[in-house]
Amino acid sequence: MVQTAPTSRPAHEQGRPDHHGLFPELLFHATGIRRMETLSGNGVYAALRWFAPGFEVRPNRSTHARIELGVRGGGHECCAGTERDLMAGRAHYRPAESIVSGRVSSLGFAEFTLLLDDEPDAYPRAPEGHPGVTPITLAAYREFLSADDAARLSIEAHAAELRGLLRSVRVVEDRARPWVHRVIAILRTAPVLAPSLEELADEARVHPAHLARAFRKTVGCTPGQYLRLVRIELAAGDLASTTESITHIAYSRGFADQSHLGRHFRRAMGVTPAAFRRSMQGR
Repeated sequence: MVQTAPTSRPAHEQGRPDHHGLFPELLFHATGIRRMETLSGNGVYAALRWFAPGFEVRPNRSTHARIELGVRGGGHECCAGTERDLMAGRAHYRPAESIVSGRVSSLGFAEFTLLLDDEPDAYPRAPEGHPGVTPITLAAYREFLSADDAARLSIEAHAAELRGLLRSVRVVEDRARPWVHRVIAILRTAPVLAPSLEELADEARVHPAHLARAFRKTVGCTPGQYLRLVRIELAAGDLASTTESITHIAYSRGFADQSHLGRHFRRAMGVTPAAFRRSMQGR
């Protein structure tokens, strides 16, 4: 969420596992941060941080690019001039040299952070809402909880994946036609109702065949695949932050039924919806 030092847990709770069982023993020490460094010279800083309920984040500057995954609770922030809500189950990219401020909700906020130790201008633009960021970051978080030397190697690999993804997004944004951003906005704004290719082409004012070719070349997947990833990302947020049934979440996010969601969720996120909910809510 922020670059400033996080608020540590109360003294009587430091060194204890979270009361919901989500965090392993000794995850929080006196500073409220656990740090794992990779074995590579291209080092990665990974940490799980807890922010107290109502904590106010004053404007501060991020010095490095990073990915942050909400683990529990929520809040609201302004990052590089963009207002957004923070919630469990969703990852965001923080560009280097960005100004961040915000406030934690009454539930507090726990976040997993991967700091990408690259040149400050390696990823000048934030691929806000790119659906590929959350699954990779979630995989890194699961490895982080393993806390062994193999986990450190896995985290390094996931960080490398994220670097590659962010660089590809930079290339996409550099070469994308304005109408591609329009199509992406349509797919993200109303993900439950799948538009036809012809409807998207009408909005973009291009031929359907041209849209299909250019979208895949620019974004790296078809419009339908992108829409499905957006739905999975939204379902992940619901699983992490609500008690709604998985069946209800499946229907509300545009899936035919629970098994339809489960099949695609596991393919994208690496775990079943039920397992994801347990890991996020500590059940």
